[in-house]
Amino acid sequence: MKTLKTIKDLISKPVAMMCFILVVALLIIISNNSSTINDLRAEVDSTNAEISMLETTLEATANEIAVRDDAIAGLTVSAKDAIAGWESANALSVELEVTVADLESQLADAGSTLADAGSTLADVRQELIDTKTLLDVCVNTQAQ
Repeated sequence: MKTLKTIKDLISKPVAMMCFILVVALLIIISNNSSTINDLRAEVDSTNAEISMLETTLEATANEIAVRDDAIAGLTVSAKDAIAGWESANALSVELEVTVADLESQLADAGSTLADAGSTLADVRQELIDTKTLLDVCVNTQAQ
């Protein structure tokens, strides 16, 4: 009975009643907020998992970019080597063209020298024929 009297006393006092209602309202709000807090915690956990996954993806992408950078550096070195080889081959080609021009000039000179030698040989041959003919005439003249 004493409890009933305490409740009647509380109800009869408006301030006490307001405090009671306020406490009940706060308990309801806290109870409702706890489910919201749990939902928010789940969302934060999900977001953290997604961030972790994105960090892993970012790291993998960074590694892939590093591999591609290495490949590009290797291709750049290969391209530079190829250009150097082409330039060397081009210089050798120019050098060979000069050598061919020199050899063609020497060949032309040798051809001219050969033609002169052939002409000189023909002249010497004709002189030998003339000398033989003269010698034959002299021998025949003395023999008579």
